[in-house]
Amino acid sequence: MLHGDAWLELDNPDEIFSAGVTLMATFPNKVPRDIVICSGGEKTIAALCLILAIQGVKPAPFYVFDEIDAALDAVNSTKLAEILENRTSKSQVIMITLKDTILSRVDNMYGVYHERSITKVVKHKLKENKPKEIKVSNIAKE
Repeated sequence: MLHGDAWLELDNPDEIFSAGVTLMATFPNKVPRDIVICSGGEKTIAALCLILAIQGVKPAPFYVFDEIDAALDAVNSTKLAEILENRTSKSQVIMITLKDTILSRVDNMYGVYHERSITKVVKHKLKENKPKEIKVSNIAKE
């Protein structure tokens, strides 16, 4: 996503069958480091890249993501949306998000809200008639 690199390293190369693995990542203009010490956005990007790389080899029929874009800025949220949109030809993606940058690329959107102690669900089919701008705050109003 950000022109970086990521790889897995054995924690103890002498004990390959009992050693753990560490996810390492390099981001532009930064030194290689363990994902544990990366920022929230960097952790998200590295973990998603690993998941999507595995998906390239052994695709699952669907993926469920819960606010995976929460730690991402608008630029990286847009990149994430583009990547997930390109992957939907092979797998279905179900994603919980509060970011408008993600919602602007979805085929279907469901809004869930409470009204007088009752949970209500609103569905918007956007694939055929995608509006240019979607705001999370307007979901329940329509």
